[in-house]
Amino acid sequence: MASQDGDIKVVRGLTPTFIVDGFNFCRPECNSYFLTHCHSDHTTGLHASFDLGMIYCTEVSAALLIGDRGLSQKMVRALPMNETVTIEDVEVTLVDANHCPGAAMIHFFDPATGNRVLHVGDFRASAWLVEGDALADLLKRGPIDHLYLDTTYNSPKHCFPPQDQVLDALARIVQTELEREPNTVFLVGSYSIGKEKAIEAVARAAASPALVSSRKARLVKMCQRDPDLYTEEDGPHVRVRVAGPGMSAGHEGLADLHLATRGKFASAVAFRPTGWMFTPSQKAQGYKPWCEGEVGSQTRVYAIPYSEHSSFNELQHFVKKVQPKCIIPTVNAENRDSEVNRFVQHMDLSQDLGRMDAYLVPPGMSKRAAGKRPAQIPLIDRVSVAEQARLWDEATATSPLTDAHSAERATCIETATVDPSALSQLREMVCGPTEYLEALLRDGAGVVEHAIAIHFGANEGVVPVGAVAMETDGCAASLDGAAVCASKQLADAAVAAAEETDTDVFPRDMIVSVYGDDKSYRLFETREKVEARLHALGARVTRRKGKLTTHCIVPTGTKRSLVPKLDATVALRDEGWLFRHVQRWKADGAVPRPVPKKLKSAAKKRRIEGAAAEEERGCKTRTATTDKLQRVARALSDRLYLVRWVDRTAEGAAAGWPRHQFTVLGSTGNVYSCEIAREPTCDCKDAAKGNTCKHLYFVYCRVLGLDQHESHIPFQRKLLRSELVTLFTSPPAVAATIMAAAEVQQKVDEAAVGSGGRRVDAPVAVVVTKRAPGGEPCAICFETMTAEVADSLQFCELGCGFPFHTACLIKWFAARGESGGAGSHNCPRCRTSWMPSAAARRDVDVGAAASAMPAEGYLNLATLQPGTSTARDTSQYSEWLEYHQRRRDREGGSVQPS
Repeated sequence: MASQDGDIKVVRGLTPTFIVDGFNFCRPECNSYFLTHCHSDHTTGLHASFDLGMIYCTEVSAALLIGDRGLSQKMVRALPMNETVTIEDVEVTLVDANHCPGAAMIHFFDPATGNRVLHVGDFRASAWLVEGDALADLLKRGPIDHLYLDTTYNSPKHCFPPQDQVLDALARIVQTELEREPNTVFLVGSYSIGKEKAIEAVARAAASPALVSSRKARLVKMCQRDPDLYTEEDGPHVRVRVAGPGMSAGHEGLADLHLATRGKFASAVAFRPTGWMFTPSQKAQGYKPWCEGEVGSQTRVYAIPYSEHSSFNELQHFVKKVQPKCIIPTVNAENRDSEVNRFVQHMDLSQDLGRMDAYLVPPGMSKRAAGKRPAQIPLIDRVSVAEQARLWDEATATSPLTDAHSAERATCIETATVDPSALSQLREMVCGPTEYLEALLRDGAGVVEHAIAIHFGANEGVVPVGAVAMETDGCAASLDGAAVCASKQLADAAVAAAEETDTDVFPRDMIVSVYGDDKSYRLFETREKVEARLHALGARVTRRKGKLTTHCIVPTGTKRSLVPKLDATVALRDEGWLFRHVQRWKADGAVPRPVPKKLKSAAKKRRIEGAAAEEERGCKTRTATTDKLQRVARALSDRLYLVRWVDRTAEGAAAGWPRHQFTVLGSTGNVYSCEIAREPTCDCKDAAKGNTCKHLYFVYCRVLGLDQHESHIPFQRKLLRSELVTLFTSPPAVAATIMAAAEVQQKVDEAAVGSGGRRVDAPVAVVVTKRAPGGEPCAICFETMTAEVADSLQFCELGCGFPFHTACLIKWFAARGESGGAGSHNCPRCRTSWMPSAAARRDVDVGAAASAMPAEGYLNLATLQPGTSTARDTSQYSEWLEYHQRRRDREGGSVQPS
């Protein structure tokens, strides 16, 4: 199956952006998409309404896209086979890929860059294809720079026979089975598109057409196969069946076929044509059936190594013929090096600077050709060392490298201009002052990779935080460490400054967990080395973040919010902190302290009774999960409003524990009561199931101003007293846009008379004031508004504050279908929920509106709050909601999500 990796979908080495079989990885700059064939793993992301660019493919694939998948003819263009066409100044040629119907290999040549690319898609490199004229014509045009190779069977164990031999074996097996039992039916495994050659081989040998479904028959016609070998009508002469989707070409499928034919056939034989069925014993023993039934005569299954992908030896032969400079595997792309290493002996690696062949093998000569030189002498051995020494002596004699030259060269490097793009790229890898990063680039001759190597090599990964630019008299920019570089001086100064100011002592009884994989750590290379250094320093390393864990070591640059299941009391330290302690430990010449086998009682007591762990949460500390973050997203996007905030700390059962009650107007107008206390609660149905509902998240994130990515408090079932004190000591100002309408607040206050508690008058952050008309035009009719018409204007009270003509607003809402109720309007200018004027709100019967008690059992004030509708918006809920709702309706119960 083709790898779904966006990097291998974009064709390399071309001036325009071409994407092959990558409809899930579309790019704005791409106007041309190419399809090698119509298998599902190559059409992922392609749908009937695709209109992001023109799709180029073969004539058969175009017919399948339009006739079967429903794409528009305007978006599909069929290209002729074995003919070169020009697309965006790139020459494109399609040749047969010997895969499924319509499959093609695509050859690209860009005259602007001179690069040649061959994308094989999925292919079977049979002998006729490799030695054929089509491939030979492509190779005559020039060497292949990039080969996108189908590596499905790229392993020596997959050396199954050629395709034509397997088809002949299929025909012989059919004839043998008919001689054994003339009344035999055959079942052939197949895809919706593909395996047609195997079906036709069985049909010809059985002298019977193959029975297929109506869709398969339509696809076969589009694929331009022989219509006489397929039929949709069953009959006594039809003894070949094709296993469709969901049908097994095994004993179970044969049993179903026996029942479907009502015992019309005495024997049933199934073929499983796939390369994965190949075993080495088949070469010596032939193809033996797996039999079931009386004396093995009822059902018989053959595993046939028929494949439409290339075998391992065919891949080797193909690469040997093409001799590409670079291979990009399209299957198992995540293991690129291991896939490519099986072909290096047949590749031209003279341009691959990542390999020694670029320096030892002449350009244009493959490694295989270089190894066949008669003398069998490596090129490096042919170099005359004496001649090279003589040339060096001449060069130094005519132009000696004096101290003046070295000083002049160092001065030029110091004053050299640093490329801003390289500096920006380096800043993504190394976090440090600009002076230090510029010094790294100068030392690395402007190459980002060299600068990174200096930072993590000679400078030992030490970033001089707070360091300033230093003088670098006589500094020579050398990568071999012959002279002290400017970046090295800055790093040494940073280490000295850190030693003077860093008073952090390594904790003796530290219980530490290590987070991250091997690739994340740069100073210690692997996670095991980090744990080994911790052991040497005397810390206890644990693989689980338990209650007694005191520290967590993370790679440099890792944020606390990215570490899962990390308690708030655990100290977070990066690898740089550990590296400094290791360096001090080595400088002191200390002997590694023994690793404690078990926790000391004193350490445990200090951990439990320490200032950071005075309280017990009483339950597990929870972290953000996908389900919780989805509820947070709904809390931030749905129209929820704060109605009332009451301080009930004096009524709390535990003295000194803050307890605040929040009345929230839900997205459908229901009034809910949320309480932030020792155990946060809400009276909605979602909270009754044991979840932290979106109303509580609304209070945490919108009212109290917590960040769901930085704070762990919103996700806890129980809160600590210190956390509650932090929340309510100095709460932030409440935004005016989340405050409920005055009528809603008044109605809730009337219902809460005598309920006790002290109402909290939270400061409102923003209050939108009406803008007096000062000659600006109405945003709807564009007529100038003056003070004379101020009485006929309405203002956006919750958003921008701009005025509009009342008559224009009525026409605007009617044209947009927003003429339903007071809660369905939006401002034409800023799209904020529209607050009707005071006169309009007086027309609403407040008593009647507030007396509605829906079946859910909550007070509903939707008609009093602009922008609120009683219809629930389920667009952000799970896609399974509708399914479960229908199931509940069938069972007689209806449960609405909150």
